[in-house]
Amino acid sequence: MNKENNSSGILKPAIFFISGLTFIFLSVYFGTVTPGGIFGVHLLSVVLMGLWILKMLHERECIFKKSFLFFPILLFIILLFHSRFFSIYIYSTKVVFLNYLSYFFVYCVFINTLSDNDIKRLIRLLVIISVGVSLFGLLCYFFKKYELFFYTKLFYKDRLNATFVNPNHFACYLNFMIPCTLFFFIASKGIKRILFLSALMILFVSLVLTFSHSGIIAFFIGILYFMLTAIRKRLLQKRYIFPFVLLFIFSAVIFVIYKFSTVNTHLELKKIFSYGSHWLLWKGCLSLLSYNVLNSPLTFLTGCGLGNFAFVYNTFHPILTLNFYEYAHNDYLQILIEIGLTGILIFMLIFISVMRAGIRQIESTDRESILLQLAVKTSLIAYFIHLLFDFNFYITANSLLFFSFLAFLDVFSINSFIKLRWKLSFIVFLTFIAAFLLGQSFCSFSSRLLTNRAISLVHQGDFDKSHSFFKRALWLNTLNAEIYYECGEMFFYRAQKEVNVNKSYNFINEAQTYFDKAISINPNDARYYIRLADLKIYLNDMKGAEENLNEVERLAPNFILYRLKKIQFYLGKPNQQYDKAIDELNFLLNNFHKFTFSNVKQKELFLYGMRSFAQKVPETKDSEDLKQRINEELSMIMIK
Repeated sequence: MNKENNSSGILKPAIFFISGLTFIFLSVYFGTVTPGGIFGVHLLSVVLMGLWILKMLHERECIFKKSFLFFPILLFIILLFHSRFFSIYIYSTKVVFLNYLSYFFVYCVFINTLSDNDIKRLIRLLVIISVGVSLFGLLCYFFKKYELFFYTKLFYKDRLNATFVNPNHFACYLNFMIPCTLFFFIASKGIKRILFLSALMILFVSLVLTFSHSGIIAFFIGILYFMLTAIRKRLLQKRYIFPFVLLFIFSAVIFVIYKFSTVNTHLELKKIFSYGSHWLLWKGCLSLLSYNVLNSPLTFLTGCGLGNFAFVYNTFHPILTLNFYEYAHNDYLQILIEIGLTGILIFMLIFISVMRAGIRQIESTDRESILLQLAVKTSLIAYFIHLLFDFNFYITANSLLFFSFLAFLDVFSINSFIKLRWKLSFIVFLTFIAAFLLGQSFCSFSSRLLTNRAISLVHQGDFDKSHSFFKRALWLNTLNAEIYYECGEMFFYRAQKEVNVNKSYNFINEAQTYFDKAISINPNDARYYIRLADLKIYLNDMKGAEENLNEVERLAPNFILYRLKKIQFYLGKPNQQYDKAIDELNFLLNNFHKFTFSNVKQKELFLYGMRSFAQKVPETKDSEDLKQRINEELSMIMIK
């Protein structure tokens, strides 16, 4: 008996340790959006599930705590799994579903093993980690350190993103932490209060310097809710409103000074309210939803499958774009498109349950517990608001924090248990699900590593070895269209480098076979058809090229790469259609200033590409005017 108690006593600290390790990992590993980061989260979630299973085995009883959020969350997870039956690309749905399954594992372990005190300790640990991450970000930001330790900053050099790739995602991460830090500041005394005040200021300044409009809006709405609720319930005095107002003014001053002193204010405002905003994306999403309502009601109800937004949206994007959009920048719209009306209704049920949770329990506990619960709830409210403007629901670190905070809120309100009699079948079921998650995740991660290695070997010119790595990746993941596509790219590139005509022809056939296989698995990715059209143009098979370009027009008519391929197609036809090529070039040039380029170099390369096409057209008045306009645009870029 003592041995069992000792084992059980070891397992609970082990669960707490792995939980803390998970939070450290998601905070420092680039938001865990890389294949290695995602696999790490899956592995840690399976370890947590394994420790919970061992705990139940040692205690020889299955106790499942009743919580008000469990059934809405379980229903949502079941619906995510069910979406694979309506998915237009099953592999993408499976990969994204594995993420949410791992979050659900963490949620279940937390509500069934952690106490109120454990939650408080974990939140304190999260605050400490977030302060360290923010200090690292501030160091990189103010001292212009773009390479430090393991971290290399490639993007957003004028904004603070710390260890995250995107500043908006870091802002969402901070919105989980700041309300909790505010709780510790209010609940502490003496030197601890000063320390938590310092932490609060570090996190707040970091949030402002992300220049995330949506993150800052979500923060202030969340904190306003915290203050008003705490004052209404007599948990705080009204004098706390004054620092809040000062905080608002301070953030506004920092934002204006740093944001508008270094850039053209007019252009910045135009970026916020015009083409730089997400309004056009949302307009395209509404067009897609309207189409589904009128032409495919079942798709409107069930969605196109989790993770498949990119393969249905780009048909409806309202203007010409350089981007192939993978996210709606509004998670409610994306859930509605991917999982359907049923999915968004169940997700909103989770939101309503969160809102009801705090109100129902607020009367019944001591002041400190109420404030901590209110802080957790405030973090969740800020997250729900942030989802209106970004895609944090699809970012591993922030989604895992979301499910963790749902578990924290649940733990505060649990007052009963479901005690299952010793049922080995329940343990076996959990073990099977955990093994399934780990196995599938390992295959996805390994195939990605092998594919990356194969691509690097292509750049080194070692094509045979590259092909062997591609074959291993395909052995692990036969339903991943992207691997077939990359392998086709390798053969196409090899054919262009090959001197021997017969060998080159064989490589072209191999490339076409792999491109066709990628399209058969995922027939809704416009990029595959564009590359196959390239191959057909290379073979002077203009009929085949036209067929593939027609598919691109169906899937992504406003994708600029498609327009450039059309110009190449017109110039390459036996009866060269110069007039159509000139019309297409004029159309692109007329809309040039509406495009969003990553940098000036990209804009310059785009214009050089257009000029090279224009130079292939015989000299006429129209072609000369076109070349002159392109040269004028290039001259303006050089002057700037």
